[in-house]
Amino acid sequence: MTNRICLVRNIAFIIGFVVATAVSIVCQVAKPTNNTLIPCQWEIAAKGAEFRQSFGYSLEVSDNGVVSKVTEISNSQRRMKARLVRDEVFVECMKKWHLEPVGKYFVSFNVGTMSTDSEPSNYMLIIDPNKNTLKIEIYLAVSDTLIVEKPTKKH
Repeated sequence: MTNRICLVRNIAFIIGFVVATAVSIVCQVAKPTNNTLIPCQWEIAAKGAEFRQSFGYSLEVSDNGVVSKVTEISNSQRRMKARLVRDEVFVECMKKWHLEPVGKYFVSFNVGTMSTDSEPSNYMLIIDPNKNTLKIEIYLAVSDTLIVEKPTKKH
């Protein structure tokens, strides 16, 4: 009976050791992603206009994580022949990103001065090669924000 107990303990120890080793190896192999995303601001080209627009881009990310190519997919501004947003700001912003994994990404910018029911109302949506989605709120550039000065008291 004691031999069986010792045998069961040895087998349990060996199984535990094998599982712990396997977990250790898997954890070492799994490489954390190294993404750098600079939240893009957006700029209004037509002050005072009321609008909502979307801009879609395909990004190609090379082996070193650099965005190697930005291709415009859709742009409601171009379809409407209206220049309401400085969309070149989006392209310059995306070129500064470093992303993993390597492959093709889809990025859309949804912006406007008219409010929507969704939160946030101005955002960029990023879909990576594995179909993971990230939604980030974006803001107007400092040059386009309204600054209200408080009146000074006269003495």
